[in-house]
Amino acid sequence: MMLPTSATAHGSTADTQSTKAQFEQVLSLIITTILTAFLGNLLRQEWFAVKHWRPLPWARQLILLIYLSAFLFVFASWTVQIVFEAGISMSAMGCSMAGTLCLGAYVGTKLVYLFTVEKAHIIRGATKARHRSKLYTCNTILMLGTYGFITMFNFHFRASYYDSASDTCVIGLERAILIPIIVFDALVNIYLTSLFLIPLLKLHSIQASILRPWTIGSNHRHPRTPPNVRLRRLALRTFLGALLTLTVSLTNLSVLVALGGEVVWLCLACCNTDILITAFLIQWTNTSPKKVAKETPNVEAQPMPDLTPGLKDS
Repeated sequence: MMLPTSATAHGSTADTQSTKAQFEQVLSLIITTILTAFLGNLLRQEWFAVKHWRPLPWARQLILLIYLSAFLFVFASWTVQIVFEAGISMSAMGCSMAGTLCLGAYVGTKLVYLFTVEKAHIIRGATKARHRSKLYTCNTILMLGTYGFITMFNFHFRASYYDSASDTCVIGLERAILIPIIVFDALVNIYLTSLFLIPLLKLHSIQASILRPWTIGSNHRHPRTPPNVRLRRLALRTFLGALLTLTVSLTNLSVLVALGGEVVWLCLACCNTDILITAFLIQWTNTSPKKVAKETPNVEAQPMPDLTPGLKDS
């Protein structure tokens, strides 16, 4: 039996790698299609839930803006992958545009930080207008200014490499900008989550709920303050959401650093994952379970601060 020559072996290996790459691209396309439908449905639900557009609360505007930017990116990502699957060859310009799309998606997901600033402003029971609140103004300027600065650096230091021989596009960022982004992302996430959780945990009802989470009656420290299950769930969901957001974001950036860049379909898949997690967590942390009222019957718990004022009446 004749053994394959070296050229034949190399050809077989190349065919296997090509088949594997095609399978991964098709799988990524299927996932992107599902995500497009999911985000489109979220946007549709939020859009038609608005009864009165004027005045529309700023928190509601942020939610719509986050859902809209997420849907537009995933739809653009789906379009790019459809074009590639149609057999149209990649080009250096197309590779550069795909890199711009990924960076735009990363910046778009950071709108969730503005939403966290808004939640922190509401949970603190601020009576001042937003533009008169020093804490709110400083946090907003910090978020917008810093991420605007990082965005400019991202687009300046972005790197995309196109190999015409293998028709492969690799997208990445220089390590000089990636490492500061990872550190800053972690610090901002921790700071904003603390800004929201600390005043929430200081409420008597949430302290009672944490101290005796499964007791409906009063506790020894606050005899007249019954546990508030809804507040406890809000605090827990916010903490878990922040932890998951930070984990996904840092994982994506760390993989980018380790690999020195990602092929275009992998980069788009990572961005899609980041966007999906962001949209899902906004929906999850701001949706109150209908069972809460049944869990605390005949108990006058401390009122739950409204994180999105006017949402129900809008």
